[in-house]
Amino acid sequence: INADENGIIKINFPMDSIYLLSELCSERINSFPIRDKKYNSLTFHFEPWITDVFFKSFPLHYTQDYLEGKHPLLDDKVYNYYREK
Repeated sequence: INADENGIIKINFPMDSIYLLSELCSERINSFPIRDKKYNSLTFHFEPWITDVFFKSFPLHYTQDYLEGKHPLLDDKVYNYYREK
């Protein structure tokens, strides 16, 4: 079931769980069990950090003004990473 233009989904049958799949992170499915059936209106929203990316083993070399190193998702080019002001 897809959301309408306002992001609303209406389901007219009893459920015991809701599974959400986002196009931003299609490899991750979020499961929400419905424990109390008397509640029939649920609201979901994205956290502000939804577009943040986290990496393990992301080595960077410190220089005088910035960090430099490869990007884990891009080519083998060396990139400069500056501190946000």
